[in-house]
Amino acid sequence: MADQLIRNLDAVVAHAQVMPPGHLASLADAVAAGSTQARSELLAALPAIRQAAFDALLQAVPDVPVLREALQPLRGELPSPSGAVRTAALGPGLIGLTVPAAVVKAPGLPDPDVISLVPSLSGSLDLDVPGLSGGGALSVSAERLAGALGVALGPLEVLGAALVRAPQGGAASLLVLLSARFAPAVQLGFGFGLNAVGGIVGANRRVDTDRLRGRLADGSAAAALFPEDPVRDAGALFDALEEFFPASPGTQVLGPTFTLGWLDLGGTRSLVTADAALLLQLPDAKVVLAGRAAINLPPVLAVHLDVLGELDVAKHLVAVDAVLVDSRALTVFQVTGSGAARVCWGSPPYVVVTAGGFYPGFDPAPAVVPRQQRLGLALDVPSIPFVSLRADGYLAITANSFQVGGSFEVGADLAVISAHGSIAVDAIVTFDPFHLHVDFQAGWEVRVAFFSGGVSAAGSLDGPGPWTLHVSVSKELLFHDISWSGTFRIGPDGPPPAPAVEDAAALLDAEFRRLSNLHADGAADPSAAPAPPAGRLPDGTAVVSPLGRLRWTQTLVPLGLPVVRVGGRRLAGQQSVDVSATSDGLTQGGPADDWFAPGTYLDLTAAEACHLPPFQRLRAGYYLDLQDDRGAAQLRTLPFTAFWRRPMEALQKALGLTSVHPRSPGFDRLVAAPDSAPIVTDRSALVSVSQEAWSTVAGGVRTAASSAAHAFLVARQDGIAVAAEDRPVDAKGL
Repeated sequence: MADQLIRNLDAVVAHAQVMPPGHLASLADAVAAGSTQARSELLAALPAIRQAAFDALLQAVPDVPVLREALQPLRGELPSPSGAVRTAALGPGLIGLTVPAAVVKAPGLPDPDVISLVPSLSGSLDLDVPGLSGGGALSVSAERLAGALGVALGPLEVLGAALVRAPQGGAASLLVLLSARFAPAVQLGFGFGLNAVGGIVGANRRVDTDRLRGRLADGSAAAALFPEDPVRDAGALFDALEEFFPASPGTQVLGPTFTLGWLDLGGTRSLVTADAALLLQLPDAKVVLAGRAAINLPPVLAVHLDVLGELDVAKHLVAVDAVLVDSRALTVFQVTGSGAARVCWGSPPYVVVTAGGFYPGFDPAPAVVPRQQRLGLALDVPSIPFVSLRADGYLAITANSFQVGGSFEVGADLAVISAHGSIAVDAIVTFDPFHLHVDFQAGWEVRVAFFSGGVSAAGSLDGPGPWTLHVSVSKELLFHDISWSGTFRIGPDGPPPAPAVEDAAALLDAEFRRLSNLHADGAADPSAAPAPPAGRLPDGTAVVSPLGRLRWTQTLVPLGLPVVRVGGRRLAGQQSVDVSATSDGLTQGGPADDWFAPGTYLDLTAAEACHLPPFQRLRAGYYLDLQDDRGAAQLRTLPFTAFWRRPMEALQKALGLTSVHPRSPGFDRLVAAPDSAPIVTDRSALVSVSQEAWSTVAGGVRTAASSAAHAFLVARQDGIAVAAEDRPVDAKGL
């Protein structure tokens, strides 16, 4: 396959109509395979190829006379396999230009054939002026112009980078990153100083938060937004900015960047430094906060934290991710870890917060959370590789659970003797009633020459009321293993529970009197706004259009679901509550759903807390339909205010304007719409989204369930709960 330079040259030659698209790359592949006919055809086409490539190079280079003059001798010069290098003076600066060459090597020939210079260029700028120092970098290709600049002027250092992309047949895009650094910092008071200020502007560019999030761990995301030396790292910086801010016609990005320091340690160092970029993406009103924070107190602590926050109004989502990068403590310990937070008020809603990960087996779906790295501390001393020490942990909060865990490992591995020990704990907590479940395991092993021995223990703890401890111990000694297990109950059964609610339906009385539970849905008409008379509506009423529907819902308890708690109070037993409409003039329509957290109403096992969706749409009420009974006619006078829109022709005539528009029936109907009579059409949604269906499988029979919560409750008695798209695996043949 032809290399990248030949493929780039192929596109230029095809655009100049010297060869069909892909033909040059095919010729190069054939020459490399030993085809003499292909080599003859390629050599015959070299003059036209080189002319087209040189014209494209001049077209891509900025219109700076000194640059074009430096490149002009290349027009008739035989290209070198290593490309071409040119220098030119620009005032007090020296410009260096490098143009690569595309080559192909035929078998049996000592030297490769140089096809042509490739219309892409990299350049450098060195400045040497009293009081002014710095330089720049330039990269030019057929579709992209990129530049970087770093100039120091006394106490001020100006850094920047810019990308201009103009693809053939597409919209041009621009990205500019600028920063001004101050040395010393501008003091703000209380030990805070402003080290740098700048901004990012992108035209026809968007922020790719997924790629930024994916590159937090290696530090490249922060390095691109806050470059230390954009000239030295120009190539990597240009590629990173293209990745994080891809072209997107019609989308704009802008926002400030700044660097703050706290407690100056001398020079340019501060105890705490923070870089931040607050970006606004339009027109979708997406807000992104990207930054990094560092605590540098050598040799005690060196912590670097990269952070990405996102507010996406369209997705109804707030997402925050943080990763420790290249962090150490006491110079001998490596500090690692990550964290994430997700808050969604869309469909479905959820809340997930974690530092270091989750309880083993927990799936945070529907939240999309990157794989987390536990918060850890590990001994990292290359001079003593025979000693290992590591401690890590995690903490997570979800709608159904509180999770915490950690582990500690220590070991020594010498030539003749080795010893290793570890302990790990994972816990999940529910609050009503309060219950703690802990899984633990520990072990210690010693090896001397060919002999080994050790002890391992594992178990679980549940409580309170009483505390139940289950322990399994295994001892290995030479060639014999000894195992033992036991269960212990510790402490009283606990205080008597609060009096249980005998009848869950009685708790709904207040919901029937709550006027906010009655809603009017549908028939939104932007041309007419029905409004009640001055003052409040009569109690228990709602304004609803003849084309709309009444809806009664409540959020106290999901209807039709067997529950054990309602409103934070425990029931006497598992109960299911439902309602029905029996009023004169109304008939009960279809069910109306709302969002509920099943863990609030059910006692969940650890497995159910991990796998049950945190929020589900469950039945909260019903739609109410009016009966077709007009009754006696009553005369009413409806006051209204009318706003008239002047016909377009009269407005244009009054303003002395003329317009040119396509004469099509569809366009004429749009123009005449303000003067037309209203038309009532089918208002049903063209696209609808529903939550995932669940079912219960028992004895090979699959039974549909109303929701995931219903499926899990049925599965407790017999079978397993599965999503509708999943298929249970028959393990009999395994």
